[in-house]
Amino acid sequence: MYRSPEGRILVRPVDEKKTAGGLYLPESADRNAMKGEVVSVGEPMKAVGGRTVPFPFAEGDVVLYGRLSGLAVEMDGEEYRTLKHDEILGFLTS
Repeated sequence: MYRSPEGRILVRPVDEKKTAGGLYLPESADRNAMKGEVVSVGEPMKAVGGRTVPFPFAEGDVVLYGRLSGLAVEMDGEEYRTLKHDEILGFLTS
């Protein structure tokens, strides 16, 4: 089991290489933000004065992050990204 360190989250990239019309996009088309599901959330980092600010996301949330953000990690044959909390660009809601 993986536990994220302080100030980091673990994200499983969501594969979206196929369009709604059934076309497969080449990898070169991935120039913008990537989508991923939050798998693990570490403890919030301590701010100045020792106060902690909780993360605004939780396990299971779908977030956007930069294509080159974080560090790629492979566990049990699956690819993940470990990201700093400030590398998250936004959230997707249903």
